[in-house]
Amino acid sequence: MLARVADSLFWIGRYIERSEHLARFTKIQYFSALDAPLSHKEDFVLASLIHMVGLDPALATMGEAEVLYRIGPDRQSEASICHAVSLARTNARGARDMLSAELWENLNKFYHFVINYPAEEYKTRGLYDFTHQVLVQCTLIKGAAENTLLHDEVWTLIQAGIYLERAIQVTRILRAKLADIARIEQTLPDAPAIEGYQISTLLSATEGFDMSRRFYKSEVNRQMALAFLVINPVFPRSLSYAMRKLTTYLSRIHQGGTFIEPGSVDFVTGKLRARLQFLTAEELMQDTDHFLAEILDQLYQIGGLIHETYLRY
Repeated sequence: MLARVADSLFWIGRYIERSEHLARFTKIQYFSALDAPLSHKEDFVLASLIHMVGLDPALATMGEAEVLYRIGPDRQSEASICHAVSLARTNARGARDMLSAELWENLNKFYHFVINYPAEEYKTRGLYDFTHQVLVQCTLIKGAAENTLLHDEVWTLIQAGIYLERAIQVTRILRAKLADIARIEQTLPDAPAIEGYQISTLLSATEGFDMSRRFYKSEVNRQMALAFLVINPVFPRSLSYAMRKLTTYLSRIHQGGTFIEPGSVDFVTGKLRARLQFLTAEELMQDTDHFLAEILDQLYQIGGLIHETYLRY
């Protein structure tokens, strides 16, 4: 396979997964905050969204509608859902002959929905509809990839992109919500009660609310939630699970011998997987934000190594 085509397949997976997480976090964060016991709700929600997405904090002064638009259907914003979907389609066009008709048609339909969504409708009453449809379309696209492609190197590259991006986005969501809780603890006297609400929002934003309660069979506190989303080996959106899947897909691409060279993509990915696999909940609670910042840096490093090893052309 040409490296150019492999690169396109890998980024299809990444951009679709990025779109899904941006939409879910925006939807959950905004609508959950409407009933949350917080003062200055607008400032709080905007700061959280800006932190997670990586926008300039100065944008908060532009107001709620404009910030939400920058995250959603704004064609000019590189941090928007629209930008990610557009790039996913561009990459799909570069690898069109490798994809099934079902996968291409779903992705093309998704693209036209996003770029044609009316800006004024989105800013006034369309946020729920837009983010909900993005989540539906991402599910359909990933379902088409899973069920209509041969499970060969094409499918493997798309899956590798999905799981690397999933680990990155979940880490970013974790950091954003922990920053939210830190701001609450500094400003509000009834922080413990509100912290529980924020933990529920965190789990909902990662589709882990129901399963975390089933797993622990009780109300979930901060330590439980962090352990569930970072080190749980059987929850599909945990970092540990994502790294296990990513190492599996990379080993299928590499198909090398038993020796793994230090500094190689297999070495760095396997090392991070082992770190998460043998991490305890108590260790995770020690300077959690610094730990997550390290994990995020390592995930970006892995992305760079994948590009240099397999995708550079």
